[in-house]
Amino acid sequence: DDDFESPRSDFSAPWMEITNGNPSDACGVNSELTERGNHGEFRALENRNALVFTGVYFRKAATSGLNVEHGGRVEFYLKMGPIASDNAVCKASFEDVILEYNVADQWVEFGNYPAWKFRSDSFQFVSEDIPVEGWTNSTRFRFRQPSFDPLRDHWAIDDVRIFSRYRPDWDESEEYRKRRENQNSIVKLAQCCYNSDQCTIFDKVNTNFDEKKCNALPGFDKNERNLRLKSSELFIFFSFLSAISKVLYHRVSQIFTRRVIHQKEAPLPGSFLNENSDMFPRRAFYSISEVSWQAFVVGILLGSFGGAMYQLVKSLSIVECFDHREITAASCQLNSSFVITWLCAIVFDLRSISMLTSGVFFVKREPVEILVDVHPDKGLMKVGPKTIALAEVLDIYLRSPFFLGFLSFCYILGGFPWALGSLTLPSFESHPSMQVYTQVMGLLTLLRELLGPGLFAKAFFTTQWILVTRPEDRDEFGRAFLRRGLLQQFIAGSCLTPIILASTIMSRKVGFVSSGETFGIFALCVVFGGVFGYLIGVLRGLPCDGFCLITGWPTRNCYNVVCNDRVKCPCLFTCTYCGEIHSRRMVLVVVLPFDDMFLFKRMLKGDLKDIP
Repeated sequence: DDDFESPRSDFSAPWMEITNGNPSDACGVNSELTERGNHGEFRALENRNALVFTGVYFRKAATSGLNVEHGGRVEFYLKMGPIASDNAVCKASFEDVILEYNVADQWVEFGNYPAWKFRSDSFQFVSEDIPVEGWTNSTRFRFRQPSFDPLRDHWAIDDVRIFSRYRPDWDESEEYRKRRENQNSIVKLAQCCYNSDQCTIFDKVNTNFDEKKCNALPGFDKNERNLRLKSSELFIFFSFLSAISKVLYHRVSQIFTRRVIHQKEAPLPGSFLNENSDMFPRRAFYSISEVSWQAFVVGILLGSFGGAMYQLVKSLSIVECFDHREITAASCQLNSSFVITWLCAIVFDLRSISMLTSGVFFVKREPVEILVDVHPDKGLMKVGPKTIALAEVLDIYLRSPFFLGFLSFCYILGGFPWALGSLTLPSFESHPSMQVYTQVMGLLTLLRELLGPGLFAKAFFTTQWILVTRPEDRDEFGRAFLRRGLLQQFIAGSCLTPIILASTIMSRKVGFVSSGETFGIFALCVVFGGVFGYLIGVLRGLPCDGFCLITGWPTRNCYNVVCNDRVKCPCLFTCTYCGEIHSRRMVLVVVLPFDDMFLFKRMLKGDLKDIP
């Protein structure tokens, strides 16, 4: 493999004989830099020379004997002097060049390159397979111009490479296995020393990683290594920032906003105007509560969390780390960053499980009371901890058991230990796509902190609205893109996202990052944050945010109650921009006994005749 950039005495290829050939740019050089390999230990920053043949008597270059007993090929770039003026340095060529191989002191031609074809202003790529007759462990190769005019017929070769194939079973030999293991151990050491994503904490435990060995790596910088976070840890860090930002945002917004509960000014239903309507009914309904269903849900959520926790503890040999008789101290690789990330992941997963069991499945509680009071001074519906103004109820419709079952599955899926799983997944057998799965789980963790444990349920409701076919539903979907405050949400997302993402990504960099790349990362974060904020605002205008009471087996019909969760903002833009941003449209999913279902629907619709 030779590019002829080093001095002739130091050519990396084993040339045995070169006659009237000298490294020069008299005939130009090969411009296809992407085809040039790493020629031995020397690699030029630019291509400045080719091997140019001029002179009298002989023009040839022959290699030493090379091992090509299993076949191979010869690749090079060839140029012959173009027809030009007599003053040209590279004289015009009219004679052919041949490529030969030598076996048993016999030269055999296997490549012929006519002057008319290669006589041009640039080098042309040539690739020749070595004939079977030339497959030996000491085959020589020779470039030669058999006849020529001493005053012209110049030619040049550049970037010569001769490839030799391995024997068919090369990857099954014991020698190859030992070399592969040795090389893999060296690569793994470098990956672990620089704390890259390719070396997980489980790799450090399995290989008994010793940090002192890193000092033997050339150019190793411990401070640079400590500044990096793995991608799985980075997603947990983003989730932590998102959780803190949400808490601070809600605390501040509660100071300036208040929820609209009572609507005295709302018009009364038509049945209130009847002469016999002297009293306004007030009725309490109770959701169906089944302990077996609640135990099933808790078993799935806590079982998956416990399984992930057990796998993590087992893979890291945490218990054995406290017993130095069975395991060396070097195997306890629990650094502070991983421990903090691990604890955050546990908190995120347990928090989601707690929110689902207490706010959706209502575990260890009596049947949830749904109080409907149609008195004009109140006009409200109280569902557990939430109070909804009846004037904000927009629609109520019946859904099938299949809908309820799939919705239950979405909520259970949101309670899976995605955070802990993103840290545990690399402990299983290494696979090229394992890192992708880890990043997907980390991304789901981040989205769950942004959108809540009902992430998949919201995706389910959103998909239904995207695929609607009724004209009135399509109109509703279009109006969601015209809500007030969407521009403000786009600006807010564009301002907040770069602060979190760009600063973290830039602090994680290893090498030099140009100003153009920095601006590109910043611009990408601005666009991504703005689009994300805009989409969140659109979804708030659709009933995609569910408040569900799934307290029994999803084998019954359920009611979907669409209502507005309106917020007023006593600021300059009262109930216009700020209020629209914080208001949302939600869907209440309730499962009631069969005898109460129709009465519940009648009261919400204002049909109060003959209600006990």
